[in-house]
Amino acid sequence: RRIRAPASGVIGDVAAIRLGDILPPGTRFATIVPSGDLQIVASFDAARGLGRLSEGQTARLRLDGFAWTQYGDFPARVDRVAGEANGRALRVDLRLPRRDRQELPLRHGMTGQVEILVERISPAIMVLRALGQMMA
Repeated sequence: RRIRAPASGVIGDVAAIRLGDILPPGTRFATIVPSGDLQIVASFDAARGLGRLSEGQTARLRLDGFAWTQYGDFPARVDRVAGEANGRALRVDLRLPRRDRQELPLRHGMTGQVEILVERISPAIMVLRALGQMMA
């Protein structure tokens, strides 16, 4: 038999299947990581993210396993925000453009923290907001 993937890319994961095993139709036994821009899947607190996160916002990724002071952070852009929360989590998909030269080869499955720029305000507005919260 021939097995054809629905997309081109690199094999990311393969299930342990032995010769002679019978697989029912629709069984997922491999994961293909498509070529092109890397995608970041982030989870945010829905109460704080709904209404504030939207497509096109700039973001940055810092990887858990690599010091950002040495390797820096990676610019990204919000590609899609879930329409509703799944429990208390809000799924946000981001695009991470590939760099021509990079010291750190980015791979599928790496973990990290994502910061998304929600708004730009002046220091005076920040002080006024803090005073308003103190008086409330």
